[in-house]
Amino acid sequence: MLNIFNKKASSFFGIDLGTTGIRVVELAMENKKITLKNYVSLEAEQRINPDGTVAKKNIQSLDKDTIESMKTILDSAVVANHKVAMSVPTSSTFSSVVTFPRMPKEEVEKAVNYEAAQYIPIPIDEVVYGWSIISNDRKGSVKDDGLKKTGADARKTKSYVVSDKTRVLLIAIPKETSAKYMQIANSFDLDLVALETESFSLARSLVGKRSGAYLIIDIGFKMTGITIVDDGSVTESHSISSVGGEEITKIISHSYGVNEERANVLKREIGLSNGPDRKLASIVTPILSIIISEVKKNQDAYLRNNGRKIDSVILIGGSARMPGIVDFISTELALPVELGNPFKMVSHDSMLDEKLAAISSSYAVAVGLALFGFEND
Repeated sequence: MLNIFNKKASSFFGIDLGTTGIRVVELAMENKKITLKNYVSLEAEQRINPDGTVAKKNIQSLDKDTIESMKTILDSAVVANHKVAMSVPTSSTFSSVVTFPRMPKEEVEKAVNYEAAQYIPIPIDEVVYGWSIISNDRKGSVKDDGLKKTGADARKTKSYVVSDKTRVLLIAIPKETSAKYMQIANSFDLDLVALETESFSLARSLVGKRSGAYLIIDIGFKMTGITIVDDGSVTESHSISSVGGEEITKIISHSYGVNEERANVLKREIGLSNGPDRKLASIVTPILSIIISEVKKNQDAYLRNNGRKIDSVILIGGSARMPGIVDFISTELALPVELGNPFKMVSHDSMLDEKLAAISSSYAVAVGLALFGFEND
């Protein structure tokens, strides 16, 4: 993450340049609560090809059309002269977990700066990079110490066998990419104070400070992201290329002999439900099984490397509301699965609950970016 701002703001914007749309969220501190002030989105232009397939413009190309789209959405959100954080897609970044001998936090920066070039596949002078200590650098057995409190405060506490290693998550963004984002911000008089990968934004808006190990599955348009968040810190993050909502739609389209627009309707209305039409479930399941297989690999590796089991799964993305998908994933992983709702993290009018729940998956990154402005340094 590129962070050039370390003061708290009374109002802060998060701008998510997603693959297929732009989403903006404004949060403000009111009555000592982080409050939702505004949210707005603009979907990417799409067209139906002669063969019935749907072509969507890639917003993340950051071209002139994207800038024009930004102007439209920022004008409608009345964003001007405000501090903002923006997301960088995982596919545009480099990440690696670096292991050092156990050392004090103040020594880690020196070690990262010295070793970073070995883990970044392009010249170090062509990137900006940031890092964070993985909080659960614990390896070994987990011991349950039992109930330490009673009543409403009852909770289980655990002790860990601490390893002699310090593990750091290193993230690098090409300077060319960061310069494009800075150029966009400057053209709208926005004070860009942070660039960060989507995984950090998702952790902030979906997990927050909750204790435990959570695995976030983000079924995006073109790919699926897998992020592990342990005690509020991102510890692992990677993507499954070419496995996302677009691929699911194409398979339904081909199998049913309908165009992709109709396939999307079938996906949204039938999905994996236990209704009379189980054909669609049999079509979609093999694609979801690829995701399940990758998640299980992550589970096993995390337990092996950290002595720590995944406690729960959070599901987001455009296909996350497909009927039956939550139960399917929960059964396959033998874990509780919840639909992610970033708006639970911020105060808002209760009359908006139903509407916000319906769009929650699309705004998880934008909310997480806006929440950045209210973090303690």
